[in-house]
Amino acid sequence: MIIWTWRWKDESGVRFVERFYDDGSKYVTEYHRDFVWDYRITKDGKRLAEIHTPNYKHSDNT
Repeated sequence: MIIWTWRWKDESGVRFVERFYDDGSKYVTEYHRDFVWDYRITKDGKRLAEIHTPNYKHSDNT
């Protein structure tokens, strides 16, 4: 179960959403200009289930 969510943006404009769970893990989504990167971090600090998807919002499909 999600305990709380933290949203922030770094100096380069990358937006982050971190969801903290009651088991001590967190799920992070990074919104970069050209791609979105999702991953889970266990309470031991191990990174799991990385998903890297292109951001089609900025592509020119004409």
